[in-house]
Amino acid sequence: MQTGTYAFWLSSDDSSELRLSATTTAPAVGSSPLASVSGYTTVYVWSKYPSQRSANVTLVRGQWYALEVLFKEGAGTENMVLAWQPPGARPPTDGSQAAVIPAPFFRLPDAVTDWTPPSAPSVLTLDAVNATGVVLSWMAAKDSESAIASYQITRDGSLVATIAAVANTTFVHWIDSAAPTGTHAYAVRATDAAGNTGLACDALTVNASAPYDAIEAAIVTGDPRLLLDPLPVMDRLVMAVNSTIARHEAIIDAIYPASSPVSVDFTVDSGARMLVVPHMTAVDRAFPLLVANKCSGTACATPYTMATIGTTARGTRFVSVGSTPIITGYTATMKRVIAWLLTGNASAALTPSRTFVGVGHASFTTIRTWLVTNGVVNATTRAVDCRVAVDQRADRCLDSDLNGATDAAYAGPDAASMLVVGSSMGTGDGNSDTLTTYLGALIDRADAEGIPIVWIQESSWASSKTADVVGARIGFACNEYNYWKAGTVSFTAAEQPALAALFKTSSVRAVRTTLQHLRNQDFDVDLSGCSKTGNCPTGATSYLASEFYAGARDALRDTISDLDSAGIDPFRDLAVSDLRYVKLAILLGDALRRTIQYPVPRTRGPALQRWLTTYYADHVVSYCRAFQLPQPDLGTFSPALPAGLPLYNDTITLSTRLSSFFASGGVYVHPGVTFTIKRLDAGTQSLRVAINTLRAGEARAFCCC
Repeated sequence: MQTGTYAFWLSSDDSSELRLSATTTAPAVGSSPLASVSGYTTVYVWSKYPSQRSANVTLVRGQWYALEVLFKEGAGTENMVLAWQPPGARPPTDGSQAAVIPAPFFRLPDAVTDWTPPSAPSVLTLDAVNATGVVLSWMAAKDSESAIASYQITRDGSLVATIAAVANTTFVHWIDSAAPTGTHAYAVRATDAAGNTGLACDALTVNASAPYDAIEAAIVTGDPRLLLDPLPVMDRLVMAVNSTIARHEAIIDAIYPASSPVSVDFTVDSGARMLVVPHMTAVDRAFPLLVANKCSGTACATPYTMATIGTTARGTRFVSVGSTPIITGYTATMKRVIAWLLTGNASAALTPSRTFVGVGHASFTTIRTWLVTNGVVNATTRAVDCRVAVDQRADRCLDSDLNGATDAAYAGPDAASMLVVGSSMGTGDGNSDTLTTYLGALIDRADAEGIPIVWIQESSWASSKTADVVGARIGFACNEYNYWKAGTVSFTAAEQPALAALFKTSSVRAVRTTLQHLRNQDFDVDLSGCSKTGNCPTGATSYLASEFYAGARDALRDTISDLDSAGIDPFRDLAVSDLRYVKLAILLGDALRRTIQYPVPRTRGPALQRWLTTYYADHVVSYCRAFQLPQPDLGTFSPALPAGLPLYNDTITLSTRLSSFFASGGVYVHPGVTFTIKRLDAGTQSLRVAINTLRAGEARAFCCC
C-alpha cells in the first residue's frame, strides 16, 4: 500500500460495524463506527446504504492499524466483506469483488509480537551499467525486532524483483539484467521476518543506455558519494597495485634476464648520491633499477636505491643514476638498459642510430666513446657535446647542429634519439637559476617529444637545483651521499636471479601486503602488551612494521601527506592515469568510513580486523580535495551541540617570534561545524594548516578505545 487517502466499504448479511484505530491497539469500546450496515446486503453489494462507505481516512505506508468489524447474523444466509478505495482508485461497483482487501494486508493480533516495520534501505547507488545490466547496491535495512527477510525492487513504480536478504550483511547488490534502454527510476523496500514491510528508499534515476562504472567515475572526479561497498573498491585497488608491480617486475626481468645472467660490479665513488622514487609524483611509474647489496664490503643492513627506471607522466622512458653507469662492470647490463630506452625492448639489438644522442655531462668523451663502441651511434660526431656555460641554452642538446632551433629541425633525422644529461651539464653550475630554467625546458621538450632521458647525478657534496628540477619532472629524488654507506652493487652471474628479486623491492609491494591482510581479514598480532605511548613487545612492533605500517603509513600516508603539503588535489590536479592506486586507496578509505562504529577494540580476532581496517582508513585521509564525505560515526567528542547554537567568528592574529622564527595557534571545532581559514596579511611568511581529530574512540594505535 501507499501513503494517502483511503475509503472503506462494508457488505454484510446481517448488520455490521467497522472501527479503525491509528495504532495496533484495538479501537475503543463504544467509539463511533467508521462504516456500518444497519440491515443486510447481498454479497458484494456496496451501495444499498450510504453508511456502507466510510469517511476518507489518511493511512501511512509501513504503519500498522488495528481494524475491527462487529458482524451480526440473524437468520438465513450470511456474509461479511470489507473493501477499500486506495488513492487514485475507483470506488467498488455492485457485484464486483475487485476492491476487496487482499488477505496479505491483514494479520491476526494474537499471533503477532512484532508490529514494527524495518527501516528503508539507504544510499541506493548505481555501481555500473554494463553488459550484465544495471548494477545497483544499497545499505541493508535495519530492524530492531526481526531479521530482514527480503527486498522488493521497483523500476518506474512496478515491482521487478524480490530477493532474499542475507543475514549479517551491510551491503546488498542486485543486477537488473532485463532493464530496457532509456531512463528509469529504481527504489527498494524491505520486509522483515514478521511480515512487516518498510518504506521505500529515495528513488534513484538511472540511464540504462549509457555505459557507466562508478569506481572509474570516482577516480576521475574524486567524489566518494559515487561509491558504497568498499569490497569492489578494494578489489579494483588490488588490481591497480598488482598492475604496477607487474610493470616493475617486467622491466627488471627484461634488464636482468634469468636466461642470460651476467655479473655486475657497480662501484661508485663516495660522493655519489643515492636516489629514491618520490612518493608524490612517480610511485606508480618509476621503480628501483639498482639497489646496493653490499655496504663497506658486507651485506647492507638496509638496501637502498642507486638508480631508478620508469616512464614519465607522458610515457617517455627514462633512467636516473646516482653515478655514471658507463663503467666496465655494468656494460652488458647498460646495453640492455639503452635498448629498453630506445625501443621499449631490452632484448632488442643495438644498431647505430640514424640520429644523434645529445650529451651534456662532464664525462662527455667517455660517454661518447662508450656509445660508439657499443653501437648506439654510428660515429663520434653523432654524440653531440652540448655541455654549456651558465649563459648558454641547454636545450641545444636536442638539435644536432646546436642552433637551439625550435622548429621542424627537431623532427625526422635531425631529432635526438636519446638525451644524456648530468646535474651540472659539465661546465655549468648545478645551482645556477639560469641553467636550472634551461634544463627544465630541455627535459620538458624531450618528454613532450618522447625522447628517452638518461640522468646522471654527478658527484657533488652540495645540493643541486638542477637535480631537483629534473627529478620532479621525470620521477626521482636525491637521497643521502654514498660516503656514509660505501655501497656497491656487486654480484656474480649465478647470483643475478636472487639480486633481481632485491631490485624488485618497492613501496608498492608493501601496499599489496597491507591490502592482502585487509581483504582476507587475517591480521594476526597480539597488541595487548602495547602501552598507550606506543611501546610494544618486539614481536608486535616488527609485525606492525612489515604487515601494516610499511604499506599504510610509509607508502600511502607519506604519499598523501606530500600531496596535501603541496596543495595538490590528486583527483583534479593530476592526470587520470597518474597515481591510480593512490587514488583508489583514498576512495577505499572513504567507503570504509561509512561503516566504522566506535569504539573499536584491539583484542585479537574479528575485533582486531575491524581495528586495523579502521586504522587503515585513518591513514588514507586526503585533505586537499574537492569532495569530503562526512563520516557517520566520529567517536566520542564533547556533548552534542545545542540546537540553534549561533556561529562564532573569531580572528586569530599571530606574530613571528625572533627567538624561534615561528608562531602557532589552535582552535577546537565541534563535529559537523564548517570552518574557514583565511590569511589576512600580505607577508612573505609561510602558513601551514594542520587538522587533527580528538575523538576518544578513534583507532589510534595506542589510544584507550
